[in-house]
Amino acid sequence: MEFNHPKLPKEAASKLRICPIHTVKPYALMLAPVYVFMRRNEKFVAVKSPLDFFTTKELQRLAPLESFFFPEFVDSVLPFRSAARAVRALLSWQPHAGFSPKGELSIENSPLPPAPYELSDAILRIIGPLWGRRAASASAPADLAIEPFFISVFANELCDPIPPDVLVSSRDRSLNDFERALFESGWAVFFALHLGYSDLEFLNELRIRILERSVNGTPVGQNDNGELDEIIALASESLAAKGLHALSGTYFSARPERVSQKLASRMKRIATEFIGSSTDFATIFGEKGFAHV
Repeated sequence: MEFNHPKLPKEAASKLRICPIHTVKPYALMLAPVYVFMRRNEKFVAVKSPLDFFTTKELQRLAPLESFFFPEFVDSVLPFRSAARAVRALLSWQPHAGFSPKGELSIENSPLPPAPYELSDAILRIIGPLWGRRAASASAPADLAIEPFFISVFANELCDPIPPDVLVSSRDRSLNDFERALFESGWAVFFALHLGYSDLEFLNELRIRILERSVNGTPVGQNDNGELDEIIALASESLAAKGLHALSGTYFSARPERVSQKLASRMKRIATEFIGSSTDFATIFGEKGFAHV
């Protein structure tokens, strides 16, 4: 992804987050632009863009620099990672684990798995608050909204790691297609969770199928599940309509598909039960973001 500042002055150090290079795993998607400090030039120089990754050889080559540096923007991504981990814990249910009504794990004697409606409700309580309440502007009323970058981070934390060969092949074929596939697959997984799909293996397969499309350039085929086809189409069409900008909650109510109407119903519940009056809204744009505009 393009971002605003390929270089930063040494005075920026106080606002950067330090990450030891030896703690970074190869093929892990980056949450923000990644910088190293060049002592000779006394500047921070970007070595990776958001949603790119380091290979093993790249990490070995950069290891003598000891540390990577991330802009403070990375703090706004952490709630999405935390929510994804909580959902993954629910989807990876074990007999000794239960969960509270808020969707939080609790250690209880729970010999039976939760009923599907219980699991779906617990997941919605976790992911619902990720929709930020965007303040009204001259061009748009106040509404719930999320940008696709944050959803791609969420899906990456929720699902199993993408195989390195898929990552490398997809990125090398076309960086734009690779990024679009990350956004589309993230939306598809996120929509599916809202609609009650709670099988982690299924979500993993859904994500990989969309990502692999970027390797061979072919569309995802039709399925026996008509609702799944609608989810995949909605993910693609919403990204085409909004790009990197936020998708609003009202987007679904204006569409005729059964999936969109179901999502519109979920948005009403999220707005009334899980979102307060605060207008906190995570964004890659503006003063605290990184996006090139």
